[in-house]
Amino acid sequence: MALADSPIALAARDELPETWDKLLEASTFGEAALERRLNVLLYRAFGTPLDDDEQEALDPVLVSYLGKRLALDLIIPGIDYWSKQVLSLSAGERETKAYKDRAEDLKELRKLLLDDTTRMLPEVQAALPLIPRPASDTIKVLEAGFSTVHVTADPFGFPPQYGPPEETTTG
Repeated sequence: MALADSPIALAARDELPETWDKLLEASTFGEAALERRLNVLLYRAFGTPLDDDEQEALDPVLVSYLGKRLALDLIIPGIDYWSKQVLSLSAGERETKAYKDRAEDLKELRKLLLDDTTRMLPEVQAALPLIPRPASDTIKVLEAGFSTVHVTADPFGFPPQYGPPEETTTG
């Protein structure tokens, strides 16, 4: 799959244009890492990576949502990249360059993207397929009367395991 033609990758690039370009150029990250991140996102959403044609057929709101999720996945490597960049550069008496700390900007953007994707989730949930997940035994607390499946017995309805019974007989 060509990363440059992927609608989801383009949506993610729209969220982080400078960071996307720098991560793409970086020898420590590059196109292969971006593709891996995209494939993992697609696998988590659809159970399999999608090719470009399948991505083109997706609902535009879903593409936007997945692009934002991919951008969220790229914020941590983006912070790592920008935190190692020079903030101030001076050459002689006159020339000085200083840039805003982009890692801090990414931290703020992460909060905004999390809020945005949380608000979008109910809208896109119907378009996402139901992927079978491994069953696990998790504790669930339900109010009495609302459960029609398995109900835990009252713990006070059993005699104590250790010690004498609560009621004694004399004889």
